[in-house]
Amino acid sequence: MKGQVYLGLWLLAGLAAGGALGQNAEPDAAAPANGKRPMTFEDMMRMRRLGDLAVSPDGKWVLFTVTDVDLGRNTRTPHLWTVPVAGGDEKALTDGATGESRGRFSPNGKQIAFLNGRGGSEQIWLADFDAASGTMGEPRQLTHISTEADNVTWSPDGKHLLFIRSAVRERAVQLSRARMRMPATGSAMRTWRSRR
Repeated sequence: MKGQVYLGLWLLAGLAAGGALGQNAEPDAAAPANGKRPMTFEDMMRMRRLGDLAVSPDGKWVLFTVTDVDLGRNTRTPHLWTVPVAGGDEKALTDGATGESRGRFSPNGKQIAFLNGRGGSEQIWLADFDAASGTMGEPRQLTHISTEADNVTWSPDGKHLLFIRSAVRERAVQLSRARMRMPATGSAMRTWRSRR
């Protein structure tokens, strides 16, 4: 498993340097004739960001996110991609305007759960995955909760999806006139107290 993860990281590093993922950068018209010049902030922002790796249960596919940055609109939009662990061409699985992230294979490798912000809030979506071709079927929204979902993961038996639901937004509305306090213990847990 450790060797597979390292292989996946090397594959992704190679993809960032070339291939379809490297095609987002546009040539700079102000470049010297020899083509060499210092890298600028704009050059860095045109580079696609790779992250959030997940290896398929059969060890044949790497699922990852590719994030595009648009300086003009001040946005970052992630999408799901796959690449064979053995090498080969990467494939974009999603291309929604709001972006998709945190893709996770089901334990049997036949489905992918991921987050999508379509409709104004992050919700969990589910799509079938074809392990023979490395493609994804039509996604369908799984959750419809008033607060956003995050950190989606499968139970080991594949029968359940676990995720974090933020109650902060709901509770903040209820306590709009109350003061919120963090405990002095340094704990990551938040305590909500209402004082009148």
